[in-house]
Amino acid sequence: MQRPTDLGLLIVVGGPGGTGSTTIAKILAQKWNLHRVYAGDMMRNQDRHHNLNGYLINHAAKHPEIDRSIDQFMVRMSYYPNILIEGKCFAAIATTMGIPCSLRIWVTCDVQTRVYHILEREGILAKEGHVSPKSDIYRKTRDDLMQRQANDMKRYRKLYGVDISKPEIFNDVVLDSTGLNIPFTIKKLFDEIKNNDSLRKRFTPKQLRY
Repeated sequence: MQRPTDLGLLIVVGGPGGTGSTTIAKILAQKWNLHRVYAGDMMRNQDRHHNLNGYLINHAAKHPEIDRSIDQFMVRMSYYPNILIEGKCFAAIATTMGIPCSLRIWVTCDVQTRVYHILEREGILAKEGHVSPKSDIYRKTRDDLMQRQANDMKRYRKLYGVDISKPEIFNDVVLDSTGLNIPFTIKKLFDEIKNNDSLRKRFTPKQLRY
């Protein structure tokens, strides 16, 4: 199935924490003039007073209706014009439901890069100058990332019977950002689209100008 042309683009972006998927989603939404719908923001709005990771582990995992409500909202939004949906499971949901997407992107990178992205985002690198992989803060950040990833995989397998550890099944592009800054990662994405005849046809030349 193809997305009706009068609805414009439907872009889906997902990826584990610390890969840069949110930054990439924001850049694409701005470049292509899309309304960005972010599952993480909706999950945070469910509980404003606690750490998101703790909330996902201690509350959301025990209340699947929270995930289902958010996912149902994103499904409804996918039928609106010019939408970018950011969420770890939405590419799988769209695939299983037959929702035609313009492009489904999964962003990945190695664990060390992800950890340092998180430390930079939290301002810890700026404060400390350097954080050793042997340090307690590095290990805690890494362990939190791995725990959240394992919990996400468990939740989505239980909810929808999908395995998000195999993103190539549900996505058009699996984008590895290891060793790349955001501009080079975006350039790599555009190159992959241009080199794929099927994907390139879904965009105008202007949209793929970088």
